[in-house]
Amino acid sequence: MVFLKAAYLYLESFFLRLKKKKDILFVVINRTMFSYVRPIYERLKEDKRLRLWFLFYRPERFKPEDLEQIKRKYFLKTVNKFMANYFKWDLVVYPDHGFNVRKDCLKIYVGHGAGGGGKAFEAGESYVYGSRSKNIKGEIIYSKIFVGSENELARVKRCYPEFHSRVRVVGNLLLDEMDKYISLKSEIFKDAGLDFSRKTVMIVSTWGSDSLIQSFGLEMIKKIPKLAEKYNVVLTIHHNNYVKEYSGGIDWEQKLKAIEHKNVFVLYERRDPFFLLANADILISDITSLSLYFPHLLRPMILLYNSDIKCEKENIFEKTKANAYLINNVDNLETDIEKAFSQFDKAKMFSFAQSIFSYQGQAWKRYKAELYDSLSLDV
Repeated sequence: MVFLKAAYLYLESFFLRLKKKKDILFVVINRTMFSYVRPIYERLKEDKRLRLWFLFYRPERFKPEDLEQIKRKYFLKTVNKFMANYFKWDLVVYPDHGFNVRKDCLKIYVGHGAGGGGKAFEAGESYVYGSRSKNIKGEIIYSKIFVGSENELARVKRCYPEFHSRVRVVGNLLLDEMDKYISLKSEIFKDAGLDFSRKTVMIVSTWGSDSLIQSFGLEMIKKIPKLAEKYNVVLTIHHNNYVKEYSGGIDWEQKLKAIEHKNVFVLYERRDPFFLLANADILISDITSLSLYFPHLLRPMILLYNSDIKCEKENIFEKTKANAYLINNVDNLETDIEKAFSQFDKAKMFSFAQSIFSYQGQAWKRYKAELYDSLSLDV
């Protein structure tokens, strides 16, 4: 076995010297993670010096028709786990921790860049700057970790100093893209069957027992028809709520289909939510990354507050609570919406929004510089 491995590596080194293009692998587990790397892929695909590949290592996390539609729409080249593990990639891009390829490949973690996850993975441990970013020897596996702000870089230096040298501040591509959807509001609302003249309430939930949908979803669903008499209502929940083992024992797709009617639009499987998020007048949310994009729009936000949730050190979600209208149930949702509008402090939200993401409008320039540096290519 040792001889065969040595022979394989020798032959590989010979062929790698003949290789003219750089090969990049994107490792994706679900639709949300695909949305994080999609803007990177779409920009890199124009460079003829690169070959881009995808590993969807948990295809069961997609509806089969959705995964095939994504592959066709974006003309994706895919590999299986065997090829992903044995090929010598020039760069591997991770939107989330996942299938770990061979250790001699350069790896970059991109995530959403706003912080290391709202809830600690385990007591006292960060989701990004913890054991999930290390191998069995305790070595950090990523050559670079992309974050969205200078504040996040400073937080890492204070709280997780061993990761500090790996962190690169690049801004956020999805935030930069979100602004363009505002000018498309009329077309977007027409396609979604929403009333352009009404205010729009967008409800967003993460997953798990502490989430908005799994804590109060059944009660909230009963209130949506009443809300729809006055507002457009848009609802989207984390894709894991549709996975049986994470759903809390409820078929949420069936529940949500039952409330679809005029002025109510359900966005299933987190299907590109930013075009609607950009045009919502108010957000009702919990500890989900989408609540970190909404402050940029300088509009009011209602946040489910659960004092039992323990966030990691100095996490940005803790600061989000100080800039949102807080609720601990959905009993008086219509009144809470009215109060959130009337009590909204735009200047306070502006100050908070500036702290979440740096270099707005410049993200791709910074992403590209770091990616091409890792590939040893000229920009």
